[in-house]
Amino acid sequence: MNIVLTTPNGWEHAQQQRMRDAAITAGLVDAAGGSRIRFVTEAEAAVHCVSKQLNPSVRDWLKVDTNLIICDAGGGTVDITAYRVAATKPLRLEETVASQCHLAGAVYIKSAAEAYLRDHLGGTPWSSDDAISRILDTFDRVDKKKFSGQDDDVYITLSSESTLDIDEKNIARGRLQLTRATMASFFDHSLSKTKEGILSIFQNSGKQADKIVLVGGLSESPFFHSSLQQWSRENGLSLIRPMGSIAKVVPHGALHWHIDCIVRSRVVKAHFGTNVQVRFDANNPDHFERRHQQIHDIDGHSYLAGGWESIVRKGEKISSKKEFETLFKIHLAADCTKCEMEEPIYAYRGAQPPSFIQAPTADHDGVAFELVGKVKADLWECFAEAPARFVPQTGESIKTLKFTICLLMGSTELSARIKWVHDGVIVYGPASIAYL
Repeated sequence: MNIVLTTPNGWEHAQQQRMRDAAITAGLVDAAGGSRIRFVTEAEAAVHCVSKQLNPSVRDWLKVDTNLIICDAGGGTVDITAYRVAATKPLRLEETVASQCHLAGAVYIKSAAEAYLRDHLGGTPWSSDDAISRILDTFDRVDKKKFSGQDDDVYITLSSESTLDIDEKNIARGRLQLTRATMASFFDHSLSKTKEGILSIFQNSGKQADKIVLVGGLSESPFFHSSLQQWSRENGLSLIRPMGSIAKVVPHGALHWHIDCIVRSRVVKAHFGTNVQVRFDANNPDHFERRHQQIHDIDGHSYLAGGWESIVRKGEKISSKKEFETLFKIHLAADCTKCEMEEPIYAYRGAQPPSFIQAPTADHDGVAFELVGKVKADLWECFAEAPARFVPQTGESIKTLKFTICLLMGSTELSARIKWVHDGVIVYGPASIAYL
């Protein structure tokens, strides 16, 4: 049995690994079956479900070179992704810009309502934590979903059994009267962040992705939907909401994704790379500044540690099956008995990474290199096949290992393997990724 778990757009490989560990701990699979757990982002799952819709508007939009924005407004996050229809028979989509994830889901509407209620109901029979909790539960299930923004006044049930009136608090017979403006203010954060994200995606796509498909549990709110609908029209954008139960779009889409993934390329959200030793060059200004940091390797040459080696660049569009390769060369003593390699993988989210990594948490232009994980592999077979040579400068016999780390990054998960050449034949070996 395979298990598909969905995640917000903002979750990356480390969060996926924690979910996989939790699933193993819960007994969904055993440790050996961890590879049977797969992950897909909620927005990508949503587009798979939407593509199966019989909604005429959706079907009319699924034409070659049409650009779409999928906005999945859920309980905790609002996930936004732009796609271009690359083919229709069969349907294939390509991400056009890096996806976004905003902390702006329905929970923030509830949080705003809670702040107001705690302040407004102070000194009343409904000021206790238990009472506020019960009121918020009703607000979340009923009042929020009923609010359309059409009525001048809105009523929130404090207690269905109370007959108490408190005029100065606008409370009558256990119901709190709110103005339309007050109720609408609870939606301000979610709406502003959603509009901001859609506009950013639209602009980053070259203003081509002007068709918005709104899904997710929050999209079922009449006020949230109508507010975005009006804003879209004012900005020259088109917005539709699929038919049926929108709250089930993501789980249904995850199943479609597992059966037939229609997304054939994705956009990388950060620079990914690793640190390497760089042969010291006194004529290079970057090297000269670090001349006191030289290290002398057993091959007789001087190096600088912490050089940046790019694996994949931010904003690059990559196919789901494309491997990214980085060539490494290390020197080991010929009598070495331990050949386990551990290579760090960093993310750099700024515009252009510098030539050197100062430290995993050091800033460059205000943006930190983020250590996201380590690729681990046993190079013993590669070591055993490498010839030994004598280095006069050091008086040692060494072996130089040349190998390539291959990363598959175009899928929704990250995987790795290593390869080297022996007698003209490419040899592959396993590698694992440990996330931090």
